[in-house]
Amino acid sequence: MIKILKWANGYLDFAKAEYAEKTFREKRNSFKRFINDTKVDEPGMITPEVAVYFLSGQFEKRSRYSANKTRSNLAMAWDWGQEYFDDFPQTANPFRAVDKFPDPKQLSVTQEDIRQAVESLSRRNRIKEGNIIFLSARDYNWQAKNL
Repeated sequence: MIKILKWANGYLDFAKAEYAEKTFREKRNSFKRFINDTKVDEPGMITPEVAVYFLSGQFEKRSRYSANKTRSNLAMAWDWGQEYFDDFPQTANPFRAVDKFPDPKQLSVTQEDIRQAVESLSRRNRIKEGNIIFLSARDYNWQAKNL
């Protein structure tokens, strides 16, 4: 079974040649934190449980953005390892099994919420305010069809 340092070094050699210096440093730091915090020595030991525990710690210590960036970096490294190392575990990516940490600033509005808001308007205000609600929904990339 491949060791985690061989995987990390192989991926980081690839990343150094492929990405900008800042991106490479982010990827290197993601591996450093993961190796130091988990003490895992083989990729086969990484389960979704290990990944969620580690990423939750990153979320608490650093930020939502940092945890999601680390998740993305390690998930890409996992995919790369599966493609380029014969003895790499051919299991589902444990980092992709962890949901992204949500942005608390994002509103969670559904189509049904929008429909109810428009229907509650008086007939006179429905066109004017309905358009405002529709445009707001569109700007936030919600599908506001069938209003």
